[in-house]
Amino acid sequence: MTPFSLLIGLGATLGLLRVLQNAPESSRIRWLLAALITQAGALVGARAGFVLTNLGYYQTHGSEIASFVSGGLSWPGALTGGLGFGCIILVLFKLPILEGLDRLFRMLLPLALFTWLACWQAGIAYGRPLPAGTAGGLMMMDESGMQTLRLPLQPLAAASLILLLGTAEWLLKKAERPGLKAGMIGLIFSLHAVFFSWMRVDPVQQYLSFRLDTWAAALFSLAALLMLIFILIRKPQRLEKPS
Repeated sequence: MTPFSLLIGLGATLGLLRVLQNAPESSRIRWLLAALITQAGALVGARAGFVLTNLGYYQTHGSEIASFVSGGLSWPGALTGGLGFGCIILVLFKLPILEGLDRLFRMLLPLALFTWLACWQAGIAYGRPLPAGTAGGLMMMDESGMQTLRLPLQPLAAASLILLLGTAEWLLKKAERPGLKAGMIGLIFSLHAVFFSWMRVDPVQQYLSFRLDTWAAALFSLAALLMLIFILIRKPQRLEKPS
């Protein structure tokens, strides 16, 4: 197993523990299964997203499509797959959707954090090169293994995620509206992704001079904003008083 896989696995494990920590004791098994299936969906989506954005290659190398060990994952695909599988399993397990998203989104911080650290270790998602002697620069590896003084993008992204999402979770700890935590965490994560994907200089497909992952992050930001608007204008459901 590669260090990249180990770091991703550590983030996934911590995500599961966070869901269990916050789950009612009477339904912990269901929440654990929901979190595991959500993570499985994220993995499938991550691979599917990468294959779709490199379809020209995989049209002639179809046997490699399902080869996860050969490398090639997409974070927009992971988020899409995780959300899709998560919502489906919440419905199948008859768990509340908005409350369920609040619980499942507790996995996002450790998963995103360790993904950035894994990218740092593997020389993926790196920042621009800097002139020799630039203060704050670090010797960073690219996908070819070459070390260059660069803007330390991956560690900066990881540290800022801890600060931003950690602060958001603390401030929203007592939020009572179902879905509010998931919406806010999703919006902060997506805006963070917009900025740091724009700062990346590793080669990737572009559309209208912007990276595809930047466009995806912008769409996720819009979706999270619309979700928040819906949650805030939605009238809280009143519990019926027993007769």
